[in-house]
Amino acid sequence: MSELQTLLTEFAAERLALLERHEASARIVSNYDFNNTYQYVISREETHLSWLQSALAEYGAMLPAAGSSSLPAPAAPRVTKKVEAGAFRSILDDEARYLGAVAAYRDLNNSKWKALSPAPETGLLDFVRKHKLIVTVGKSEVKIGPAN
Repeated sequence: MSELQTLLTEFAAERLALLERHEASARIVSNYDFNNTYQYVISREETHLSWLQSALAEYGAMLPAAGSSSLPAPAAPRVTKKVEAGAFRSILDDEARYLGAVAAYRDLNNSKWKALSPAPETGLLDFVRKHKLIVTVGKSEVKIGPAN
């Protein structure tokens, strides 16, 4: 196996895992606009995978099997109007250093459509267990801040 083929195979496995992770997350997002955003991201990732599949086909290789990467897709629970406290625990990665929020706005140039909140060195799971954050989606901006 050539060095390029190895690189393409590893990259394809990571992209496939990311796609699976986004598909799992999209299954729990019920808001139409947010789910449409996920569908756009998933469609883009499927396009990337098709490019990688074409490149690997030149070597006579196929895409790696689903679940073959070290980035497992979380088992995302379906949530209802009353969200259970631990509903998103499997989606949060303890090694993550930021918690992000994205909102869909029609006027992207005059809107703040994304927000990040850094987590301390102890990890994101420890942070969200001890602190409450409020995600505010306003008319033209999304914010993440501490609960008062």
